[in-house]
Amino acid sequence: MPRRPQGFTLIELIIVLLLIGILGVTAFSRLSGKSTFSAQVARDQAISIARQIQITAMNQGNIANAADPDCYLLQVNSTGFGALAKCFDQSSDHLLASEAGVKVEAKLDSKLVPGIYMAFDALGRPRANWKADSNRMCVDADCIVTFTATNGADASLCINGEGYISDCQ
Repeated sequence: MPRRPQGFTLIELIIVLLLIGILGVTAFSRLSGKSTFSAQVARDQAISIARQIQITAMNQGNIANAADPDCYLLQVNSTGFGALAKCFDQSSDHLLASEAGVKVEAKLDSKLVPGIYMAFDALGRPRANWKADSNRMCVDADCIVTFTATNGADASLCINGEGYISDCQ
């Protein structure tokens, strides 16, 4: 009688390991909860909002002649990030910290500040307000906005003096 090999074949072993890996990833994503990703999601949404406000301000031309120049300001404080409350009619224009489950902190020239208002000039560079002669911002160091989730994970976005808005590395 021929002897039958004992154990698994290589193909069976690979398939079993692949199935265990898929089950493990699925279970981890279900059990980890949304707080693991809240900071990154809030940061990505904030980058999108800041770029939208920046592009709108750049396309406006002379903001001083706009119907409401304050609507071209980026507001950052502990309650949220985005357009001023009187200016947004859609939730996509503003990120509320309480709804996103994050804490928002802003640093201007490496100093923690309670809040900032930022305008953008025709070249997209950050300024203290919408007036053409206002001081430029984020020149000495990047302006940094940090989003901290309830579990302590954080993610930051940076705005440099030339107006580039990105995640901080």
